[in-house]
Amino acid sequence: MTSAEYEQEYWPTIQNAINILLTQCTGQGGHASFEYVYSCVYKCVYKNYSERLYHDLLFEVTIHWEKVNHELEVKAGQVLVKMFDSVLKQFENSLRGLIPLFTYMNRYLESRLDTDLRSELCRAFTSVVVDNHVNRVIGALEEAQLSAFTVPPPTMSSVINRLYSLKKGYATLAPHIFAKYIPNVLPPMSVSELPHAVEETQKLQQNLIERGFTRGDQSKKRSGDSEVLVLGGTSLYPVAVNQRFINKST
Repeated sequence: MTSAEYEQEYWPTIQNAINILLTQCTGQGGHASFEYVYSCVYKCVYKNYSERLYHDLLFEVTIHWEKVNHELEVKAGQVLVKMFDSVLKQFENSLRGLIPLFTYMNRYLESRLDTDLRSELCRAFTSVVVDNHVNRVIGALEEAQLSAFTVPPPTMSSVINRLYSLKKGYATLAPHIFAKYIPNVLPPMSVSELPHAVEETQKLQQNLIERGFTRGDQSKKRSGDSEVLVLGGTSLYPVAVNQRFINKST
């Protein structure tokens, strides 16, 4: 394979497939044959173009993520959170296509550079996109905590879990939020902390009542039961309260 063949025949085919995987929605069919593109990647690796292919791939994905980064810069509040969630999901979806497509090139990374494609793509994505917006996103989530369902719970859970999956260190930016969705983020709860946890849950209940949510049939509640237990065992009850107290007890 000559340099001209790589540039004019093989790389354009691979480049087109990369762009499809970076932008297509989950379950959406692409316009490039996986088998044919996979064969192109194999031939490039076999003809000792692994290093060039790797750098061209990183350059291509970086260009795309820089565009995404600029689009996020003009968003704020709930709109930012919603778009950021979509960007995280799209990134995960693109990985499911890129990793198997570049299987043979990945072997080069593992043997020569002591790394792997997934790690390199995650590192590039967090550097170009996530690190630039994570503080603003978490700030928007913290504001949403002041008013229930300002950000839908599934969206908040999705963002927090995907951030934690990308880099566990993000949890240090807002441990109290991450702890509601990720077990063991906070240290075990002590008995002295229970009154504060109860107070927080009561505030959440009052917030829900003011927004039109009802408590349900209170006539069936046993005498002596605390009001804060109404939400116990539901997705509205902070994971931190249950998980930390259980850990402390055991």
